[in-house]
Amino acid sequence: MRNLRGHSEAPSVKAMSDLNPSPERLQQIRQQLEVSSAFELIGATRVLDIYTSFGVVQVPLPAGEFLVSLQAPGGCRRFGVVRFVGLDDQEGWA
Repeated sequence: MRNLRGHSEAPSVKAMSDLNPSPERLQQIRQQLEVSSAFELIGATRVLDIYTSFGVVQVPLPAGEFLVSLQAPGGCRRFGVVRFVGLDDQEGWA
């Protein structure tokens, strides 16, 4: 993603330190973002923050969608929007 000055920046993802997804949820995240099992979930949000020269614009995602960030042991990060299919919400993702 590029900001208005042409510099690359990653989308803002609010870290959720108490986030502990089930193995099934983590598997769906990895499958939808097409990454290996080496990637770990480091953040998730339902609101995308876009930083502009006019300030921060917050874009709520559609119901059931989450912007997630994953990181591999070497520091490589992946960001993407996921939608969970067939999982009960006992973890507070709804």
